[in-house]
Order: sequence, then structure tokens, then C-alpha cells
Amino acid sequence: MLRLLFLAIPLAWLLPTVAAADPVASPAAVTPTVESSGPKLELDDDGAAMAPTVGHGQPNDNDARAEMYRRTSLLDNISDKLLSVHNKTTIGGYGEIEYTNEQGRDSFFNAHRYVLFFYSQMHPRISTSTEFEIEFGGSPSKRDGQLQAGEAILEFSVVDFKATEWLTLRAGIILVPFGAYNLRHDAPTQDLSERPLPLTTITPSTWFETGVGALGKFEFGDQTLAYEVYAINGLDAKIADGMGTKGAVGSKGEDNNDDKALVGRLSWAPNLKLELGLSGYRGEYDDQQRRIQMVSADLTARLGRLEFQGEYVRAFIDPGYVQGFSAGSPANSRAPIPTDMQGWYLQSNLHFTIPWLWQLLPADLTDSVMTAVLRYEQTDTNQAALNQFDVDKLTAGLNYRPIEGYVWKNEVQLVSNAAGGVRRDVASGAWDFAPKFVSSVAFLF
Repeated sequence: MLRLLFLAIPLAWLLPTVAAADPVASPAAVTPTVESSGPKLELDDDGAAMAPTVGHGQPNDNDARAEMYRRTSLLDNISDKLLSVHNKTTIGGYGEIEYTNEQGRDSFFNAHRYVLFFYSQMHPRISTSTEFEIEFGGSPSKRDGQLQAGEAILEFSVVDFKATEWLTLRAGIILVPFGAYNLRHDAPTQDLSERPLPLTTITPSTWFETGVGALGKFEFGDQTLAYEVYAINGLDAKIADGMGTKGAVGSKGEDNNDDKALVGRLSWAPNLKLELGLSGYRGEYDDQQRRIQMVSADLTARLGRLEFQGEYVRAFIDPGYVQGFSAGSPANSRAPIPTDMQGWYLQSNLHFTIPWLWQLLPADLTDSVMTAVLRYEQTDTNQAALNQFDVDKLTAGLNYRPIEGYVWKNEVQLVSNAAGGVRRDVASGAWDFAPKFVSSVAFLF
């Protein structure tokens, strides 16, 4: 006790001296004198104009800088810090509830996902964004009479430093920029309930991983050239026919080898009605230097009320086995890994109104829109085998949007596969499909 007292006495004597030298306590004391006609750096929404520095390393003395010192002070607790930033953080999100009725299975309601968004602008050039997703009601989740872990996970959590319009540095848990759909997968923005099968197997949508990289865009009149490129932990060896790479997504906190995967997407939009994208991924999937390489091409086009979407993906994988996990892990199945995967989808969306029906709607719903949707897709997670994982799927849907952020979707899916080694796609003339009905409500807030 006496030792603490002896330490406290000199500390109490020093505090007034530290406070007097603190730039927050007396910012005017360190503000350099500058000529009013000299050049100044001014950033939009940065409060007072930032005064030029004198020498390297000296902070700009403005209100924003002083506020940051207070926010990070070692003398304040977390409540004090939160009170200083509450007016700069935006909270939003979206949700999705489904009803499914398919052949050979009991129908059911499903609280599929509830997602919270957090966005904070710490500085005109520095921001942080987070997406926190709860799936199937969280944890515990009951399936087939057994309680098991649900899902509550950070699906996206980054901090950005925007140097220029064409260069933003990003670090954190990123949405992997492989294809357009993975970047724009949010349920309220999509016109069908279920995601394209090739993008949930060959590529594991939603695909997110820890990494660092950059993004930006260049504008030339009406044309826009945009890019995203990152180094990430990458996929592991749990790659299989049927599941594709979905089981190979990393844990966000480790890597099973020293090689970091590289992934990126380049898109070109000559106008607001057309976008073309190319994506690539390359990285080792085990500690034996075996690699997986993937390419993707995507298209989005708008012609008045009609839209077209499409994406093609191909994976080339070095021969190997599902192994390399800790000793005794059941993940070490030693099953051979498929070396070639391929899939694609094409979708058309027709937006329309029904004038006589719209006249019966309340005045604040006259902007309502209906959309008729048709999608055809194929996926093959092992091109060397013809089996039940060679899937063809045709989906016809109709949805209603009273406002842009709320949509009621209804769709019928016709699914066929090559079980028994017999090709049953539409072109074969032997299509043997199992029908499935899905209805869902998705909303954005």
C-alpha cells in the first residue's frame, strides 16, 4: 500500500505538466503561424481546414485531430469513447424468411438470415464497415431432433484508407472479389430466393476471408474501369465432388500453408446499362505446394425493363487428397480431390406493373413493381465423373416489391441430375426433374 502511495505522489505531480503539453488541452499553443495566402489542404466534411504541418511528424491541429486524441485517451473508459463517436456510426441490415416445399421432404419455415451492418466514417479518408450475420436463428440450432451449433459470424469486417478515387487500401475480413454475385449477394437485391448452385459449390458463396489489398476505379466520361485485388489466407484441402470448394473455406484466423492466395476482379462498364467482369484466383490448398486456380466471367445488362445476368466459373486443381489437418482430425479423409470443375448460370428479369391493379393500391404504394424471373444453371464439381453431382436446374419466379427495400419472392425450381451415370440435362431429352417451391420475404433496413 505504501509503495502505491509513493508511486502516486510523483504521478500526481507530473499530470499537470503532461496536461499542459497535451495538444488537446491547448491546441493553440502548438499551432504554427502561417500566411493566409499560403496553400492549404482542405478535405470535405473535415471540420476546420487542416493547417500545414511544420516539419515531418507534427500533427495537424484541428478539431478533428483533437477529437481523435480525446477518443483514444488512456484516461477515458470505453463508455466515454463511445459517447464521442455515436453520431458517426450508421447501423442497418437485412433479413430473409423462407418457406420451402420440395418432393420427398416435409415443408418448413426457415429464419434463414438476419444481418446487421455497421459503418463508421472516422475521417473523410478512413472508414470501417462490418456485416454480422445470424443464420437459422443462431445457436443452438435444432436439426433432425438434435441440438447443434447455429451460425453467428462476421461475414465482412474491414477498415479502408482512401488515398485517391483509384486507390483504397483495405484490410480485414473481406468479401472475396471472385465474380459479381459474391459481391452483390444480399437477399433484398436479388430477384430469386436461392443463389445460383455453381456459386455455392464450385465457389463458396458467400465467400469471405481475412486478407489485405486494394480497390478503386477509373472514370473516363461515361465509362468506368474498376478493380479489387487481395492477398488472403485461401482455401484448404477439403475439396470434394458435390461440395466443391465450400468446405475448403478457411477459418479467418489461420492458414494451412505459408503461401497466400491472390484473388482479384476487373470490371468494365461502358455505361450504366452494361457491366463485364473477369476474376481470377490462385493459391496453394495444402502444404505440399498443390494449387487451385479458378477463373470467372460475369455479365450484367439492362435493356429498359429487361435485365440479364450471367456468370461462368472454371476451377483447375492439382491432383491431391483431403489431408494436412491436425493428427486425428476426421477431416483427413484422404479422399482424392477432383481436378476440374465447371458451372454457369443465365438469368433474365422482367420488371413490370399492372395498371388496373395498381389503381386499387394505396397512394403510397403506386411505385410497386413486379418481376418475372427465369434462370437456367448447370454445375459439375468433377468433370471426370458423371453422377448425381452433375446438376441442371431451371427456376421460374415471380416477385412483388411494394418498395425497393422489401420483396416477396415466389419460385418453382425444376432440378435434374445424372444419378446412375445417365445424363439428364435439357439437351439430352431425358430430363427427369424433381420440383421444389420456395417463397420468401426479404427486407432491407
